[in-house]
Amino acid sequence: MRVFVSYSTRNRRIVRKLEKNLESLGYQVWYDPELTGGQNWWNKILDTIRECDLFIFVLSKESLASTPCKLEYQYAFDLNKRILPIRIDQDIHDSLLPSELQKIQFVDYIKRNAASWRAINRAIINLPDVQSPPNPLPPVPDVPVSPLGRIRETISAPQISPETQKSLVFDLKPFLNTGLRWEAISVLQQLRDHPNANARIAEDIQETLTLFSKLEIRRKIRLIFGFITAIIVVTLLALIFLNNLDENSNPASLTNTQTPTEEEVAIGFDPVEKNADWQVIRWNFDGVDMVLVPSGCFLMGDDNGSLEQQPAYRICFERPFWIDKTEVTNGQYGSSGYWSGDQRPRETILWSEAVTYCANRGGRLPTEAEWEYAARGPDNLIYPWGNDFVAENTVYLENSNAQTSDVGSRQSGVSWVGALDMSGNVWEWTSSIFTFYPYDIADGRENMQNLEKRRTLRGGAWDIGIYAQQSTFRYGGLMNEAYNYWGFRCVRPY
Repeated sequence: MRVFVSYSTRNRRIVRKLEKNLESLGYQVWYDPELTGGQNWWNKILDTIRECDLFIFVLSKESLASTPCKLEYQYAFDLNKRILPIRIDQDIHDSLLPSELQKIQFVDYIKRNAASWRAINRAIINLPDVQSPPNPLPPVPDVPVSPLGRIRETISAPQISPETQKSLVFDLKPFLNTGLRWEAISVLQQLRDHPNANARIAEDIQETLTLFSKLEIRRKIRLIFGFITAIIVVTLLALIFLNNLDENSNPASLTNTQTPTEEEVAIGFDPVEKNADWQVIRWNFDGVDMVLVPSGCFLMGDDNGSLEQQPAYRICFERPFWIDKTEVTNGQYGSSGYWSGDQRPRETILWSEAVTYCANRGGRLPTEAEWEYAARGPDNLIYPWGNDFVAENTVYLENSNAQTSDVGSRQSGVSWVGALDMSGNVWEWTSSIFTFYPYDIADGRENMQNLEKRRTLRGGAWDIGIYAQQSTFRYGGLMNEAYNYWGFRCVRPY
């Protein structure tokens, strides 16, 4: 099924999550993430609406105020397209909707949890039959013009009264403090150079442009100064760190690893039947703390979860394995992602980069079965710490302050094997291809040479709600993409 999603760009982050959910069920989703405007952009949108099998209207204050969204919806309605309104803003009520849209029951996607996703899936399954388009087809709506576009059209007239020129300057100045400032500068220059420009108004425009130029120079100087200062601070900190190293210490090597004793090797082979039967064992491999995951069985997946979490089924591990106690940090990786700080998780990381780093440490990325077992254990817990959500145990949407935290900052969220941050902070790459259950290690999902499929991320992150913090929740990410909410941890054989 081909799905068109109409939305406001201010809601793009939410729409990306909606897209991932829809694609996990096999739907072909289009929502103009790259097109930027103009006639070609509008033609592409209209072509896609004509070809779609379902038109989803993402309802928010921004989308209902958006001229393009209104035109897209009206065009889909006139084409007799099946329409599914999805509300992401709790302040949206029936009275705010177009009259035709009030007759269609919308689906809530406010909490964006498993229940709301199941409601969306049910609504899609129960859609009415496809209707034939009207004959003749409805007229094609004109390309929506931005406020700056309308001003530019006004300026293109051969004669503009002084009153209109003054009003245009007043309307343009606020854009100088927005992301459209350079386009606004261009329009001001066009008005200044107009053959009919009023001399006093042209002089006022030139003063504004001169002031803007000076402010831009100052802004760039501040940025350069800040960058140089940051380099100096980092250099000084590095020198202090190197100076404080023990003269007799041997810098950690990514290829030489410490080896546990024979007595310690014997631990972990007896299958564990209950989480409480296991005592945490930690080992430091070249400066990185890892915890032992013993052999045993657990129930992977959730029959009550979203479709990509079903069905639940039994998975067993005959051999124990080691897993990083925390997510890989900036300090361990050797560079920072979006946020600096040695103890913050290394995010904005490609799947291939995570694979290479773990291999250089003598390990690899965990399979998603290994990851989930380390998080839940034989007790099949919903969260790493238990079956009830505790906000203080995880870094997520409601308490993250829109950023990551140092790894291990939520000690009470520890899993049964002693692993921290397996819920929240950053999503964690696994080696597994994102495909349907049941999990079968021999069905090709662990083919490391397949570079075209999505790979599974686990654990939720700082930018997402409660539902994604559950240990069974799965998310598929493209291997050539990296975001400041994607990180990883490594495993190594016993």
